[in-house]
Amino acid sequence: ARARLCEVLGVPSYSIRIFHGTVELTSKAALADIGVCDGSQLTLVISAPLQVVTASKDCTAKLWSVASGKCLRTLEGHEAQVNSAELSPDSTLVLTASRDKTAKIWSIACGVCLRTLTGHSARVKS
Repeated sequence: ARARLCEVLGVPSYSIRIFHGTVELTSKAALADIGVCDGSQLTLVISAPLQVVTASKDCTAKLWSVASGKCLRTLEGHEAQVNSAELSPDSTLVLTASRDKTAKIWSIACGVCLRTLTGHSARVKS
């Protein structure tokens, strides 16, 4: 049931958890194994994949998958070294700070710079 649900939702299996009350459906169990019958209510918890972001002297920031170690997106647009990069609490935005005296807000979904923050007279550190 769990594998089929992941397939239907298009999410990796590690990102969903199914509960009947406080009992979790494990990968090898059937719904009946945890007491599910007609009319039962289930709770589906979908977790966002764990991601981290890095900053570099090459004027970019990169978003990485913790699970696979692969680069998911490269954020390009600063004119100098990127000093820091941070994910928003909901993992939908990245804030970068650069030696080019700007900070930028990026969309993780599409990798586009949504806003450039200007006004500093020296490099931005965070």
